[in-house]
Amino acid sequence: MKLRAIRILPDFFLCLSFFLLIIPVKWLLSWLIAAALHELFHILALKVCGFQIRLICVGAFGAKIETDAEYGFRSMLCALAGPLAGFLLLLFLRKIPMIALCGLFQSIANLLPIYPLDGGRALRNLLLCFLPEDQVRRIHGTSETVIWIFLLGLSIYGFIKLHLGFLPLFTFVMLYLRKKYLAFKASSEYNSVIAYK
Repeated sequence: MKLRAIRILPDFFLCLSFFLLIIPVKWLLSWLIAAALHELFHILALKVCGFQIRLICVGAFGAKIETDAEYGFRSMLCALAGPLAGFLLLLFLRKIPMIALCGLFQSIANLLPIYPLDGGRALRNLLLCFLPEDQVRRIHGTSETVIWIFLLGLSIYGFIKLHLGFLPLFTFVMLYLRKKYLAFKASSEYNSVIAYK
């Protein structure tokens, strides 16, 4: 099945407008370029692994790629391809420092083992190579709970001890809301959708 469409949802433009008010344009453009490269690496990996891409949908909380990818090692590699792009940008840190830093932060955030982020998908695909799905869901649920507790503790520590203001707590809340939104969107497509970023 061939690519049917590339959709850009209205909430993407709403979110972009909001960030244009609070983030310098250079940083916002750098973030968007790094994100586009991240998605391009996912698409290239899917093509190299022989998967068909049906739909690419870009919204406020990132991009979603609908594909025929099944679970396994190849799907794990496709999930890790996006974060790899961010790390490769570090090779150009002296020439394009803002884009390289944005790519690095995107990659680190996406490698958290939380479904449906890239790290969560990669971990899930790796575990499914060795364990039945019910065990994988239990392990994944437990690891996600531990990660969220750790991130909350880290946010509170940054707020209280490091005097970073509300930024760590705001970042935690935004990451949690993003996870919930992506999980909600992907819940009905658990087997057939690779939701990146």
